[in-house]
Amino acid sequence: MKTHYPAVPWCRYADDGLAHCKTEQEALAPMADLDAELFFDPDEIQAAYLLRKKTPPEKPRLNDVLRQIACIGGFLARKSDGEPGVKTIWLGLKDVHVAVETIRALRGIGALNTCV
Repeated sequence: MKTHYPAVPWCRYADDGLAHCKTEQEALAPMADLDAELFFDPDEIQAAYLLRKKTPPEKPRLNDVLRQIACIGGFLARKSDGEPGVKTIWLGLKDVHVAVETIRALRGIGALNTCV
């Protein structure tokens, strides 16, 4: 925190960290930089990028994966749109979970690594 966000005072509480933010935007900024694998299974990340026909970065960030999922759910991601809402993320997650089950089923029968 001190390295990346020196203006945000913070303290440790047990095994957690507590940031003292003045605005909601200041509080949400560190969340965008988190590694997506802290919240999503690697198959979920792969499915989100596959459904969007995009190549995932080597270390996808949480905000990037959430935007991919929201776009699957109908978020348009225009410059003036702001952040995606809960409903578009939820709708996208439904499709991502179907794709994850498909990936796992194909992997289970050994058909994922074959060429068509």
